[in-house]
Amino acid sequence: NAPAAPVTSTTVDFPVLNLSLTATGLLNITNEQTGEATLGISHTTVENGKAVRAITSNGKHYLLDTAHIAGSGYPAEDYIEGFSAEDKPIIALIGDLEANVLLVTRKGMVKKIAPDAYAKRQGLPAIALADGDEVIAAFVVSEDETVLLVTSNGKALRIELTKIAPKGRTSIGVAGMKLTEADVILAANTVTDNTVVATITSAHNHKAVSASEIPVKGRATGGVALHAMRKGEVGLQAAAIADSALYASTDDGSEHETMPEVTPKTQAGKPLAEKFSVITASA
Repeated sequence: NAPAAPVTSTTVDFPVLNLSLTATGLLNITNEQTGEATLGISHTTVENGKAVRAITSNGKHYLLDTAHIAGSGYPAEDYIEGFSAEDKPIIALIGDLEANVLLVTRKGMVKKIAPDAYAKRQGLPAIALADGDEVIAAFVVSEDETVLLVTSNGKALRIELTKIAPKGRTSIGVAGMKLTEADVILAANTVTDNTVVATITSAHNHKAVSASEIPVKGRATGGVALHAMRKGEVGLQAAAIADSALYASTDDGSEHETMPEVTPKTQAGKPLAEKFSVITASA
């Protein structure tokens, strides 16, 4: 376990902080760092000393105070006043407090929340979750974008954000993708011309696909096949969507391997060492 962060005023001199949240919940300052040093499940920038939104897997909303960040490698919750241990893990950091944010849940719900809809008090829900559901991604969105959802059955759905209206804090949101009973959402993000989708199957076969190959479809539909399963494979164990370099990582983040070059959506993936079961993105 990482040591608790010291209670101190910030010791970093950058006027703007580039922050990365690792898969194990650590907060890193990635200014002047590149490649594997910047890997994380969420990245954001913020003016030094300002607050950052932190969204947890159970849908809670907190403000993280960057005025006391002592350096990299400490748990992100150490910088959140009144953070409850029951709300772990933090799954996303949002540096733009004036932006609309899309929340995506494991059971395929999506919710666009406006900046004035959050509760003023720390630790209150930003979304109402059905029993057994959880938030798997949260990110800034604008109206002219599309968002991509990837499921454990190897399906992908790309939808227009104009089809998703903002909802209030206590709303459950709307259906983003139609799922079969055994299927869940593994990854979600906005799509640009440079966006890549990387996947790892249950047999550790992996591939990377350009998101531009995936057509835009209607919300709450089933999507299209992204990663065909080979004999004996039961689905995807990991997926990630990003504009930056993607790496296969071990659960504890101690080892990494660059994901392959982009291949056609119809091409089969190649085997990866069994120790790599997480996909993270560079800043």
